Amino acid sequence: MLLAGLAAPAAANAQYGARPLGHAAGSTYKQAYAKTGHGSFGRYGGAQGGFRGYGRHSAPRKVWVAGHWALRENNVWVAGRTERLWRPARFETRFDACGIAYRVQVCAGYYETVQHPGGWERRTQRVWVAGCWSHAR
Repeated sequence: MLLAGLAAPAAANAQYGARPLGHAAGSTYKQAYAKTGHGSFGRYGGAQGGFRGYGRHSAPRKVWVAGHWALRENNVWVAGRTERLWRPARFETRFDACGIAYRVQVCAGYYETVQHPGGWERRTQRVWVAGCWSHAR
């Protein structure tokens, strides 16, 4: 029982490592930290920059993304054109009782409005995208 109690802390140290990743025997903590690519140590011995992992309770850093113009392709409904056409008067030739021909106006001339069908078109539009806060990547 006593042996098991002494072996447990030694096994825990071996499993989780008493030294940080990349820390070889005989090297300092600063050297091992630099080898892992996480950054460097500053003038006062604290770690600086490099590592961007978020802890369990820390939130990602937010940055302001300024407003800008962007090109967007959208489907746009384009109404059909309206056309105004002149329809001339209609005449017929008729014959009287003696067989003499004469012309009669059956319908006066008029304007007719014709609406051609519209359709969807893909157009590129320049739109303003407002500034906003975003998570740093």
